[in-house]
Amino acid sequence: MNKTAIIAAIILFALLFLSCEEKQELTEDNPKVLEAKLKKEYKKRFDAPISDFELSITNVKYYYHNAREFYYPLVMSITRTATGATAKYNIYPGYEQEYELKIDMGEWLDFVNALHKCNRVRASVWKDTIKSDVVLYLHDKRGLSNGRSLKILFSSPKEFTEYSLDMPRITEVMDSMLEGIKKRTAADVAADTKVLEDKLKEEYEKKFGVPISDFELSISKVDFRTSNFDIRAHRTAKGVHIAYTDYKGELHRGILFSELDIDDWLDFINALNKCNVNKWKKFYYYLDKNLRGDWHLDINSLDKYMLYSDGTIGYPPPIDEFIRVRGYPPNWDEFMKVIDDFRAKIVEKAEVK
Repeated sequence: MNKTAIIAAIILFALLFLSCEEKQELTEDNPKVLEAKLKKEYKKRFDAPISDFELSITNVKYYYHNAREFYYPLVMSITRTATGATAKYNIYPGYEQEYELKIDMGEWLDFVNALHKCNRVRASVWKDTIKSDVVLYLHDKRGLSNGRSLKILFSSPKEFTEYSLDMPRITEVMDSMLEGIKKRTAADVAADTKVLEDKLKEEYEKKFGVPISDFELSISKVDFRTSNFDIRAHRTAKGVHIAYTDYKGELHRGILFSELDIDDWLDFINALNKCNVNKWKKFYYYLDKNLRGDWHLDINSLDKYMLYSDGTIGYPPPIDEFIRVRGYPPNWDEFMKVIDDFRAKIVEKAEVK
């Protein structure tokens, strides 16, 4: 090959390489191209330049805390994409049963803009460098925890000035976003729920020889909390997901997660029904702290509380009410036998987290 041919080949290769590189740069997956698009769309939408804070956000996770503050289950995650964002909503916070929703570019920009507006400008301006993420433990207007936390991921380290976020306002933004996602996924949730309930009806009648009651069928979540342990049981398409914490034993401040099958769930709700827990009163008061400890029972359907019953050491209400509700609920011994048997199953199939 002569010298001229070699030079021509080198030039052709260089042109092909540059062409490929240019095509790569023009794809929306390229961060620089995406940021340029975000800047352009933001300016068009709000008639103002996008801030570094808004431009750098790549993911926002929203958590609910449960009975104990150290356990924050994920309820919603929103991740920026080349065309907007992908929102994932967990119908049962605490484990993964996600419903996914695509969000367009305009809605993503509205969302990060709403978060940016939660930044309060104070007289004493200070700076904070965020390396890759920030975790916020939210509170209400009185400064008290509202049982929410937020994790924001950023594309690169940034120094944000006047970084002082309004926590109650952030909660409003996140709750509003969550409600919007719930409404838009409601049809999918309803369809999946009907399939599951039809299956439960069939399996229950096959197992017990009688139709399942409305009370049993509507139970989607059972929380039983005491000073010694917590059980949080969520119905799933495969059975039941459980988070169990033993505060007195070796698992102090550790959580066991268990997955039990539909047969176990049917046994559990059948036993609860036999204990007549749906007829328990809301409050039970008692005075002998040596004999009893605090306890709380919550039973929920998908979208509302069905039952709340609470036993608390403390001063009684007026005497006539105190006489009516004093002591244990009815069938308490049978109920605790159900709980103890359920705990044994949980521990048998558990993973420590």
